Amino acid sequence: MGSPPTELCRDSDEVQHEVTLTNAFEITRTEVTVGTYERFRPAPNRACGLACPVLDIEWRDAVAFCNALSAERGLPACYAPSGEGYDTAPDVPHGRIYECRGYRLPTDAEWEYAYRAGTTTAYYNGQNATECAGWYAHDPNLDKIGWYRSNADSTAHPVAQLQPNAWGLYDMAGNAYEWCHDTGQANLGSGPVIDPVVEWRADSEVRVARGGSWDAYAYHARAGARESSKTKVGEAAATAGFRCARTVEQ
Repeated sequence: MGSPPTELCRDSDEVQHEVTLTNAFEITRTEVTVGTYERFRPAPNRACGLACPVLDIEWRDAVAFCNALSAERGLPACYAPSGEGYDTAPDVPHGRIYECRGYRLPTDAEWEYAYRAGTTTAYYNGQNATECAGWYAHDPNLDKIGWYRSNADSTAHPVAQLQPNAWGLYDMAGNAYEWCHDTGQANLGSGPVIDPVVEWRADSEVRVARGGSWDAYAYHARAGARESSKTKVGEAAATAGFRCARTVEQ
């Protein structure tokens, strides 16, 4: 997990270290679309169309969707209301979100593992080659796999239009930032870890968001790039969406 010191545009929170995931998991092939989201609740932004990733999504709305999907399929809820938002459900021990068999957001580590699909380069289809500060600098590799500021024409796009990674996952780079389960601004450390997760803290208002978006620079779409965003009402970025994950029996 993380990026090598030689990778262009890397940040200080991308120190490479070994991560072991002991639970098999599923993750949706695409970002949750407007059409899928509206099976359970109205989408806050329908401007791009039903086949586009749902946007303007707060973290708590993303986990509420995961709970609704779990209920529809007879699976346990992984989240429960807690104050202004959600926390892990009472029967999910703190720090043990991997053990919940219902739908949930991927952890920070799961998300990067899924993005990379066995690769070690900046993008899952190769290295990055753009100016880190270039507002509209094109990256030839990213152009093939993700919608970002330089090729998106200032809007999101229908999912699954560009090249997927080796595991058939679309839009892991660009289109919509994707909420993860973990609290944001966490120190990942540099040593080996097993099933890492940074659970919600009362003094934190942010969660990890990954993958870049239609309005982000190219370097935000790298596998190792980590962002965080506030979760409260009115503070979710217009570019935030999500995809669901679920721990499965091995």
